[in-house]
Amino acid sequence: FSILHINCRSLQRNYTEIEIVLKQINCQFKILALTETWLSSNNLPPNMFNDYIFIGSERKDKRGGGVGLCIHNQYKFKPRPDLSVFDNSCETQFIEISKPNKNLIIGVCYRPPNQNINDFNAKLGVALDLIDNERKDCIILGDFNIDIKKVDSCNPVSEFLESFVSHSFEPLISSPTRISDTSCSLIDNIFVNSNCDVLSGTIISDISDHLPVFALLNYPFTLKHDKPNYINKRIKREENINLFIEKLSKVDFDAIVQNNIIYFNDPNKVYDDFVDKVLDIYKSCFPVKRVLVKHNKNMWFSE
Repeated sequence: FSILHINCRSLQRNYTEIEIVLKQINCQFKILALTETWLSSNNLPPNMFNDYIFIGSERKDKRGGGVGLCIHNQYKFKPRPDLSVFDNSCETQFIEISKPNKNLIIGVCYRPPNQNINDFNAKLGVALDLIDNERKDCIILGDFNIDIKKVDSCNPVSEFLESFVSHSFEPLISSPTRISDTSCSLIDNIFVNSNCDVLSGTIISDISDHLPVFALLNYPFTLKHDKPNYINKRIKREENINLFIEKLSKVDFDAIVQNNIIYFNDPNKVYDDFVDKVLDIYKSCFPVKRVLVKHNKNMWFSE
């Protein structure tokens, strides 16, 4: 299953350039996700790429923005208006594709720059909650205008990424998608909630100042829920540590040495007796318990 996102900076103006790029790539993408389409109801391109059905949302009162999805006509799908949002801070379009065993939800997303990230996170979070409750496979991609390279230095960025990760989504793009003479940022991405084999990356193109991003995923793919992972672990709370210190303070280690001198006169035996005594106290103060291992939610980024 293949999917591609392109920031168009006017689909009408760059339609031919996009068509050329698609022909140069040896892959017929099943879904084309488009942002900044700059469309209105009366300026849709005539054919909208052969073999695709277009569904989109455009701004009614001002220029710019707009999102859309081109779905290959081999798929049956339905719009998901309950997941979609279109306002000043968040522009999204969701559909649901029919497939065996479990349907697939696709969402394209655009966050207008300079809009409040917290508002955007809240609105997108509503859709993520609904998707989570339905337990369906989902791909969300687009131009988020949130540089996740700044995850360690900006709280709203961290909350944006955490919102996805906490709903079992993983970002597939890790290299910059917008590069200028003075800066580079990672603001376009593809998020998936399925464990599957994937090939993803960016495509060098000058259609706009954003690089297109793509993903090839094994299809049909299903959401895998790992079995709970339990381990045996010694619980080290403050009260256990204090008890350990107290018991150690009451041990007569001189007696261990003197008894050994009297009966064995062997320094190795003294050492063994010392270790055995400490370990006995350690095991009694820090009992082994079976605990559930929680997965690190920030597995995608190292420190």
